[in-house]
Amino acid sequence: MKKSLSLILAMLMVMLSIPMTAVAVDAATDGYYTYTVSNSKATITNVNTSVSGAVVIPDTLGGYPVTSIGSYAFSYCSGLASIAIPDSVTSIGAGAFEDCKSLTSVTIPDSVTSIGYGAFYGCTGLTSITIPDSVTSIGDSAFYNTGYYNNSSNWEDGVLYIGNHLIKTKTSISGDYTVKDGTITISSNAFYKCTSLTSITIPDSVTCISNGAFEDCTGLTSITLPFVGATKDGTANTHFGYIFGASSSSDNDNYVPSSLKEVIIIGCNAIGTNAFSNCTSLTSVTIGNSVTSIGNSAFFGCSSLTSVTIPDSVTSIGNTAFYGCTSLTSITIPDSVTSIGDSVFNGCESLTRIDVDEKNAKYKSEDNILFTKDGTQLIKYLSCKIDVSYTIPDSVTSICGGAFYGCSSLTSITIPDSVTSIGYGAFYGCINLASITLPFVGNTKDGTDNTHFGYIFGMYYPSNVYDYNYFPSSLKEVVITGGSSIGFLAFEGCTNLISITIPESVTSIGDYAFYGCSSLTSITIPNSVTSIGAGAFEDCKSLFIYCVEGSAAHFAAVRQGIPYIFITLESIEITPPTKLTYFVGEELDTTGLIVNAVYNNGTSEVIESGKYAIEGFDSSAVGTKDITVSYNGKTQSFSVTIVEAPKTFVYGDVTGEGKINLGDVSLMLKKIAKWDVTLDSDAADVTGDGKINLADVSLLLKYIAKWDVVLGK
Repeated sequence: MKKSLSLILAMLMVMLSIPMTAVAVDAATDGYYTYTVSNSKATITNVNTSVSGAVVIPDTLGGYPVTSIGSYAFSYCSGLASIAIPDSVTSIGAGAFEDCKSLTSVTIPDSVTSIGYGAFYGCTGLTSITIPDSVTSIGDSAFYNTGYYNNSSNWEDGVLYIGNHLIKTKTSISGDYTVKDGTITISSNAFYKCTSLTSITIPDSVTCISNGAFEDCTGLTSITLPFVGATKDGTANTHFGYIFGASSSSDNDNYVPSSLKEVIIIGCNAIGTNAFSNCTSLTSVTIGNSVTSIGNSAFFGCSSLTSVTIPDSVTSIGNTAFYGCTSLTSITIPDSVTSIGDSVFNGCESLTRIDVDEKNAKYKSEDNILFTKDGTQLIKYLSCKIDVSYTIPDSVTSICGGAFYGCSSLTSITIPDSVTSIGYGAFYGCINLASITLPFVGNTKDGTDNTHFGYIFGMYYPSNVYDYNYFPSSLKEVVITGGSSIGFLAFEGCTNLISITIPESVTSIGDYAFYGCSSLTSITIPNSVTSIGAGAFEDCKSLFIYCVEGSAAHFAAVRQGIPYIFITLESIEITPPTKLTYFVGEELDTTGLIVNAVYNNGTSEVIESGKYAIEGFDSSAVGTKDITVSYNGKTQSFSVTIVEAPKTFVYGDVTGEGKINLGDVSLMLKKIAKWDVTLDSDAADVTGDGKINLADVSLLLKYIAKWDVVLGK
C-alpha cells in the first residue's frame, strides 16, 4: 500500500511539474452553452434547448474566442427567434440550427468561411437569408426546407441563389445552363441528379465548388469551368472528380459521368497531380491561358482523349502527365514550356506526331523524337515508329525514364558512350528487343545506385528483384562498352541471354552478377577485371569462360567450377591503307590502315598504330612491292605499286633555267636547223600541235614581246 501511494505521489509531482496550456478543455459550460476548447479557441457543441427569443452568441466563452458553432449545437431549439453570430466565428457546423422552426432571422458575419451540411435544415420560419461573400463552402441541404427555400419566388428558372451563392437546382433542369456571373460558391449537391443537363458553364467569378455539386449528372457532355477541383487557389482536392462526389483522384472514373466528353478550363494557374486521372470517357480538354503547370499524372489513363490544347502560358509538364492516353494522336508543345518530366507520353500508342514550337528554347523534335534543344537529353521516342534498329546520337548524355516505352518494333538499340544516365523503365515494353549496346549497366555511369540491368526495363531493386517479367524474352545479346563495374545481381534471372560482351574498362564483377543466366554459353572476361564476387556465375549451366591465364577470371572459373579457355590470338586481319600507288622516292602513307586482332573466342579488336610492325616498303625503283604487317607473331600482307613521277615543265622554258627569254628562242632555232642540241621538247611545243617548228618560234617571240598570247594552247 505504501509502495502504491508513493508511486501515485510521484506521478502527481511529475504532472504538477508540467506547464499547463490551454490546448483542450472538455465539455465546459457557460450559461446556456456547452463548449470545448482546442488551441485556445472555443467551439460551441451544445445549447440548452430552452433558449428562446433573440439570441446573441457571445464572442468568448471561458475567456476563449468562439470560432466555431459545432454540429447540431442549436438543433431543435424551437423557441429560438433570431440569432446573431459574432465576428469571431469562422465556421458553422453540420445541422448547427436544424429544425429551429421559429428562427426568422440570422446574421452571418463576414468572418464565416464555411457552412456545414444541413446547417439550417428545417428552419421553416427562416424567410430571409444573407450569406456573405466570405463563405467559400456550403454543405448539402444547408438551407433545405427553410422558409426561403420553400418560397418558389426565390427560384430563378429552377435554380436557387442566395446572394452570390448557388444553393440548389431542380432536377428537372435540362439542356445547357450557365451559372450567373458574379456567383462565388456552388453548394454541395447543387445539381444532384440533374440527369437532363447536357452542358454547364461556370463563370470565372466562382472560387469554390463544393464536393458532389454535379453528382449523378449522367447526361452531362460538356463543362466549362474556371478551375479543376474544389477551389480556385488549388490548395486541396484538386482532382476533377471532386465536384462529382469523388473523395480522391483514384475515384475519378467512378464519379465523372461517362457521358462527359469535353472540358474547357477558363481560369486557374495549375492542373494538379492526378487531376483528370482515369477520366476514360473524356475526348477533348482545352486548357486556359492562365494555366502555368500541368501536374504529375494529370491526364493519366485518359484513354479516349484525342485532343488537348496546351497554351503558351504553360511552363512545366509533370511526370507521366499523359501516361496511357491511348487515343491521343498528336501533341504540340509551345515555346513557353521549360520543364518536361519522365514518362510523360508513355502508353500513348496512337501518338504519331510531337511538334515543338521552333521558338522553344529548351526542347526540339527531330523525326518525331523529343529532345532537349541542345540534344543532350532524349525524352521520348514514339512507340508507333516502325524502326527495327536505332542508334542514339552522340550528342545525347541522358535518356529519360520511359523514353522508349512500348517500342515493340525495335529489335536493336545502340546507346553511345556519351550517355551517362538512363532513366527508370526507359525501354519498358520493348518486347522484341534482341540486342542492346550500352555504355554501362543500370541507372548511371558512375554506378552509385540501381546498378541492375533490369532497371532500364522497369524493374526496381530490391523490392521486385525476383520479378523477371521486365526483361524482354527476345533479348539475346548485350554489349557493354564502358563503366568500371558490373554490380551485385546485375544480370540475375536474364535466362534468355546468350551473349554478353564486357569491355576493358570493367575492373570488378559483383556477387551473383550473372546468377541464373542459364542460356549464357560463353563470356569473355578481360584481364582488366581484378575482382570477381562470390557466386558470380552460379547456375549458369551452359557457360564456359574465355580468360587470360593467371587472371582473376581464371581463378574465379577454377573456384566456381566453370569450364574455361585461355584467350589466344588466332590471326590478324587488315584493311589496306587508302594510298596504294606511289611515285619513285615517296614515303609510305598508312592513312586508312586498320589492323584487327582476331581471337579464339570469336572477338576482335583494333590494334593501335605503333603496336604492330610494317616491313617491305621500298620506293626507290618502279615495280610492285609486297608490304607485311605483323603483330604478336601473326602476319598479313598487302601490295603497293611504284611508278615514275610525271614530268613537269613550263611552256617556253626550253633551256630549263626557269626563265623565258631569247635564249630559249635561239635554242629552238638551232633544234629546227638540226644542230646537235638538247632541249625540253614538251616545253618547246608552245603551239600545242605536237610539233616543233617556226610557228612555235613565232609564238614564243610574240610572248616575249608581251603580245596578248597564251603558250601551250
